[in-house]
Amino acid sequence: MDKELIERYKAEMLRTYNSRTLPDTTEQNDSNYDDTGHLLVSVTTLKGFYPLPRATVKIFTGSVEDMTVIDTDITNESGQTKVFTLPAPSRELSQSAGSTEAVYTSYNVLVEADGYVDEINLNLPIFRGVTSLQNVDMILRSVSNNQDTIINDQNENYNL
Repeated sequence: MDKELIERYKAEMLRTYNSRTLPDTTEQNDSNYDDTGHLLVSVTTLKGFYPLPRATVKIFTGSVEDMTVIDTDITNESGQTKVFTLPAPSRELSQSAGSTEAVYTSYNVLVEADGYVDEINLNLPIFRGVTSLQNVDMILRSVSNNQDTIINDQNENYNL
């Protein structure tokens, strides 16, 4: 791997780390939060070893066949998107006994990159006031046994 690329990656990661804002740990009323959650997508290849720049990331709702795109971004040299801001339900829903309303909103992520198999992650839970991280490891088309799309349903992985 190119040393210059490694140094640029390290510098970008340090800038990101140093510019982060730490959450206020004092107890806050739910009304102090806006009605959004956040999602950062990190795209890599080779089992997470290399960041994948210039991948297109689409956040959508609905089915794969009938998607409504909410937002789109292109990954940077570190394989990361911007932090997407997405509507999410109130935390108060989880504080009511017997409440059947979801305390998160499910979103879907489609990642496309030249030479790689498209990957779709379904039902990512986004909670109000929380930044979630979604890692996506892309597979080269040349080694994918002619696969067009990989679909991962998060409902199958977690009992939310």
